[in-house]
Amino acid sequence: MFINGVRYLESEEAWKRQEMSYGYVVEDLSCKHLKCVKSSYRRGYIRRGRGYRNCIVVPYDGRYGIGYCVHIQCKDSTQYHIVEYWIKEV
Repeated sequence: MFINGVRYLESEEAWKRQEMSYGYVVEDLSCKHLKCVKSSYRRGYIRRGRGYRNCIVVPYDGRYGIGYCVHIQCKDSTQYHIVEYWIKEV
């Protein structure tokens, strides 16, 4: 499924996603005792020029645990974006 040029898996529900600034997201998730356990590239483009909204936050429940999946613009590519998995520390 594609939404605003971003490819989502079937398990990620589009109506739950939020667009935020990356700095705010990192601060907020760190306060919730979440830790970035993995980052990778995913095919799909997140358009630039949104001002301070440069990432999309989606609830995540999958292979790495329960937490949030943060999709970030990749300034080096127009075909891929960066995905970070923020999971509860155990």
